[in-house]
Amino acid sequence: MLQGWLRSLMNYIRQSWLLYLIIVVVFTTGVISGGKGINCLSSNQVNELTRLVNKFTTQAGQLPVTSNTVVKSILADHLIIIGIVYLLGLTVIGVPLILGLIFGQGFIFGFTTLFLVQNIGWTGFFLFAATILPAGLLYLPALIIGAGTAITFSLYLVRKPRDYNFALWPTLLRYTFIMLVITIVILGSALIKAYFSSWLTQAMVKFF
Repeated sequence: MLQGWLRSLMNYIRQSWLLYLIIVVVFTTGVISGGKGINCLSSNQVNELTRLVNKFTTQAGQLPVTSNTVVKSILADHLIIIGIVYLLGLTVIGVPLILGLIFGQGFIFGFTTLFLVQNIGWTGFFLFAATILPAGLLYLPALIIGAGTAITFSLYLVRKPRDYNFALWPTLLRYTFIMLVITIVILGSALIKAYFSSWLTQAMVKFF
């Protein structure tokens, strides 16, 4: 059974490598655009964002690590994003919209990362390492795989096999199952961000 799963996985990778390359390129383009977007900010906007980040780091040490409000907010954000990807995969126009969402996620990642490192200095670098990197190592690959799975199903809808009604349901169930697994992984990254990153941020603030 394991060999069958591995064989199916290898076949899927072999058939879909170009799709995932496109998704990674779109995400990377978003990251680069986000980094360049900082140059479009005025000095007043940069100063205001810097003030807000410094305020956050100051208050972080006073907040409870396991704040229910923070946990619920992070879980909701992650669920909304993967839910949108899943729903877009159910439409025949989902491909450009999913790629747009991936670009947007890359833009946010690039903008946040470069702003912290460029304007906050070493504190910003360690803040990035504490708040973004740990969860991102799990979240970003899961999001990219989820986007690829959704685009694959969307393209399947476009092609519409001859016996469409018969072929759709097994494929839809398989698509839904894969996205549920990805959702579990993304929720895991949300918990890492809510608990581990919060604790790491507090430890960093106290150290500095």
